[in-house]
Amino acid sequence: MKIKSAWVRQAAVAFALLAAGVPAAAEAGQVIVHIQGVRSDQGLVRIGVYGQDSAFPRSGRVAGQEIAAHRGEVVVTFEDLAPGVYAIAIHHDEDGDGEFDTTLIGLPSEGYGFSNDAPVVFGPPDFDSAAIDVHDDGATTALSVRY
Repeated sequence: MKIKSAWVRQAAVAFALLAAGVPAAAEAGQVIVHIQGVRSDQGLVRIGVYGQDSAFPRSGRVAGQEIAAHRGEVVVTFEDLAPGVYAIAIHHDEDGDGEFDTTLIGLPSEGYGFSNDAPVVFGPPDFDSAAIDVHDDGATTALSVRY
């Protein structure tokens, strides 16, 4: 009889906690990215979202999109990103060839950018410089395209 009543008590506590709205695991959120300073309507803007344990921005992409370029600002929304720390990299592929074009000496000849407008010195920034926190209610961030 004691075993049954202990189980009933535990079940009652569990149902009471659920009814009180105690959160379970964190839910996925929406991340809105404002890409500012796109210089032309030509080509595509490619956006990658990278997880914290990645070799940013070379690998570790957890989400990505490509959209038609629009002069000025482009807004992209990512749905269902789990709460955590992410970094974002973008590429304005003006000629639409799917490649990140560079000059003969290796400097970018197409637009690029990183979350937090992370500084670029002799190569892409490290993950921590571009990191943004995404909570269960999502996040909004902005970055500028560099040409």
